[in-house]
Amino acid sequence: MDNSIKILVVDDSEVVRVNILYQLRDVFDETNIFFAETIDQAWKTLNENKIDIALIDIYLPGKNGADLINDMLANETFKSIPIIVITGTGEDSFVKASFEKHVHAYLHKPIDNKKLISSIKNCIGQKNINKKAS
Repeated sequence: MDNSIKILVVDDSEVVRVNILYQLRDVFDETNIFFAETIDQAWKTLNENKIDIALIDIYLPGKNGADLINDMLANETFKSIPIIVITGTGEDSFVKASFEKHVHAYLHKPIDNKKLISSIKNCIGQKNINKKAS
């Protein structure tokens, strides 16, 4: 696996962030996994690092993950970053419907390791295809 892949995880739950770190660190370089608890922290990380993939929780304090996704899609610099939605509820079909064309995967908490790694690998493959087409 490409150890240079930079992954941003946006979730306000420390338990979820630690769980994701444990799942990813055997496959990806731990120093390239970034965490944000809030939208403001997410934007700081996005602006300071060349993020390759974003895992975004929909339900965050203040502005929510859907706002972040909309803002990223509207921004020329960030709209090509593959997004994986992580959610704690199955009752967010309205969110899934609104982002279906723009989100690469939806993962429900607790996040299954095989689905997480598979979703990220699919995003990496898609980014590589898009680079070759450009």
